[in-house]
Amino acid sequence: MHKFNLPYPEAIFELQYYRKNPLAFITLAKDLWPTGQRYKPTISHSFMKLLDSKGILLRVYTQNIDGLELLAGVPPERLVKCHGHFSSASCIDCGESYDIEKCRMEMLNEPPIVPTCLKCGVQGTANGRVKPDIVFFGEELPQRFSSFVDIDTGKCDLLLILGTSLQVYPVASIPQLVDCPVVLFNREDLNSGKSFWNGIKNVDIFEKGDCDARLVNLYFYVVRITHLFLLHVYVENTFLNALHYFISIKTLCSKIGLLDELENIHNTTLRQLGGDS
Repeated sequence: MHKFNLPYPEAIFELQYYRKNPLAFITLAKDLWPTGQRYKPTISHSFMKLLDSKGILLRVYTQNIDGLELLAGVPPERLVKCHGHFSSASCIDCGESYDIEKCRMEMLNEPPIVPTCLKCGVQGTANGRVKPDIVFFGEELPQRFSSFVDIDTGKCDLLLILGTSLQVYPVASIPQLVDCPVVLFNREDLNSGKSFWNGIKNVDIFEKGDCDARLVNLYFYVVRITHLFLLHVYVENTFLNALHYFISIKTLCSKIGLLDELENIHNTTLRQLGGDS
């Protein structure tokens, strides 16, 4: 990105800058375009798929535009891509839809071709620039966000926040809208930040560190607690009562999934994408 001499990093996601200097975003888009080759789903993405397979995932609100949730197997109906996606494209001037495959081929071409609207664009000018439907600064979020957020926050019984600084609104306001426990997985304690919740309720549980590592630890924790409880049951109760508790715990664990299952899902996803890392 240095060769484009951006006035500031955020300019690459501004419509006015894209209109005048489209090659900066196009170069970035080449790197980000979701194909499953360069970037692959992580354990955290597989965790979302696991929750869905257990029938307990209400929705995933993602600010990422890399499409890794879909590649991990999270159904489209469970996703709200808050900051847009590479699944469609349109003109930044008139809003006319543009064939996304044509847009992809032009942007990934060497040298790249700037996609131009067939309705209002003039090739070689700044009129009718086309881009994937990624939300740039100043643009409204997709209609899907406003359609679901109030309903989902009313139904939510546990909010998991994975790896975000919660600085970009309106997505950062979601924790204000729920009346349920909130669990934060993040490298940094956002409570120590000068602009964190801004009056929002604090998280109930904070798991500091890499999201993948903390989710794996969570599964190990479930296993350890299960073993501890079983040991207590066998010591304190008759064999039949212990067997009853054991069956109950096995049923519970089978519903929420354990570490082996999570890793199996993750490994299967990577194999399907043709890579191991």
